[in-house]
Amino acid sequence: LASATSETRGADGQVWGIAAAGRLASVPFAVGGDSATASLVPMLFYENDYFFLRGSEGGAHLFNASTVPVEVSALSRLRFVDLPADRRNALDEDSIDFGLQLRYDAPARPTVDLELMSDRDARLHANLRLAQTHAFGDWQLTPNVTVRYKDADFNTTYYALDTFYGERIG
Repeated sequence: LASATSETRGADGQVWGIAAAGRLASVPFAVGGDSATASLVPMLFYENDYFFLRGSEGGAHLFNASTVPVEVSALSRLRFVDLPADRRNALDEDSIDFGLQLRYDAPARPTVDLELMSDRDARLHANLRLAQTHAFGDWQLTPNVTVRYKDADFNTTYYALDTFYGERIG
């Protein structure tokens, strides 16, 4: 994923930015057609006390107190499907998942995110992410590791391709 970002601080002190990301992925299935897929993803960045846009995700802060390093948010995120273009439409192409995020973000500590997400047909997946931000002058580096759980219906739809082959996982 390659991107170009421009970030500005508005008159109200809020940081916002715009970006364009190019995405190239190999198709992991022998379904005929292209062996790679590409996307151009416009992204917006903005955050205030009520809502946020962070590139391919956005949401609303449900609980965010300045006295504790815990935040609860309603979350939506773009999910990409790596299939040839002629097959992607059968799975509604790239789509948006919705859910909740619990974030622990104490100063000088790694950020921990726990997310419970669902697609529009209630196929569930969950993410546990650990990230640490390092600043080097004007540069910022945020390495992270994510562990993901996906229920059988989610795997069947997006990995067994039951729409095309009738195969099921679980």
